[in-house]
Amino acid sequence: MATETRNYNHNNSIESAIERIRLPISQPKKTVFVCNGCCCGHEEKGNPKVNNLLFMQLLNGEKNLTIEQPYCLGPCREANVIKVNVKDKNAGNNPRDRDKNYWFRRINTEQDVKDVAEFVKNPRNISSNLRDKQMWFR
Repeated sequence: MATETRNYNHNNSIESAIERIRLPISQPKKTVFVCNGCCCGHEEKGNPKVNNLLFMQLLNGEKNLTIEQPYCLGPCREANVIKVNVKDKNAGNNPRDRDKNYWFRRINTEQDVKDVAEFVKNPRNISSNLRDKQMWFR
């Protein structure tokens, strides 16, 4: 019975794995979560339709952005709910400062969608309309 011998260099394997880890992983700096669940956008439940097309149009071409449509973000009584996640690598050493979530409720009008899109483009500038719709969680 012939045995196959493989020349296995353990160090080469480790170096190869390290190189794979070092490859830059492109992560979006901003993610917009547009609730699309049990209540948000469901007109049959008395909630306004979510204007996803307008979101796409207003944020088209925005770099480092992902738009997600999760099933439910909650809180349902505040439909339509939007969550914006902003990663700011210059915000300090604390990871909590670098990864911020902004929650907005009752994003029901075209102006609301426009305000969210402007906020996504410039998170340091929030309209008074959007500030009134911001939700805070502890």
